[in-house]
Amino acid sequence: YGNLTAVRYKDGTLDRVSAEILSSLDPASLGLAFRPVLKEGLDAVAHSVDMGGLFLGLSGFIVIAALLLTGMMFVFDAEKRASETGLLLALGFRRRRVMTLRIMEGLVLAVAGGAAGVALGIPCNAAIVAGLRTVWKDAVGVFPLQSYMSEATIVTGAVAGIVMSLAAMAVTLKAQVRSSIRDLQSGASSVAPGI
Repeated sequence: YGNLTAVRYKDGTLDRVSAEILSSLDPASLGLAFRPVLKEGLDAVAHSVDMGGLFLGLSGFIVIAALLLTGMMFVFDAEKRASETGLLLALGFRRRRVMTLRIMEGLVLAVAGGAAGVALGIPCNAAIVAGLRTVWKDAVGVFPLQSYMSEATIVTGAVAGIVMSLAAMAVTLKAQVRSSIRDLQSGASSVAPGI
């Protein structure tokens, strides 16, 4: 803007000179542009992507996939042990008792899986939140993220996982114990319960 840093005017001429200068100046010719940055910022925030729905959908998909895999693994186990189930039924065990025995076996595995899920889930959660704060910070914008866990939510998640796993096992076993003893012992029984 030149080599001068100040200009002195006599008294009373400052208002007149400043009015003349302002009327003849064009900010665009000096490379200045005025933009409504507050409005643009508010518009940007209003049209941001809500990641909550994405994470909720992804979590639901993972839970459903885990339940289907649990059921499928239990189907394979039940088919492999079909002759054992047939033998128990042939020895006089009631169908309900056979189901209870097999569910109790599944309960041991489900509790172990729930404990492993809690033990691995907490550091996995911390890693994902740390990644969203650093590597994937553009995905969440400027909102600060923090992980919140309480003992109640951890226990609720573990218990819900165990109960859902037992439900998947019960559906499989119910189909198996309805088969005839002859089919179970011969291996002709299919456990696929129409899941």
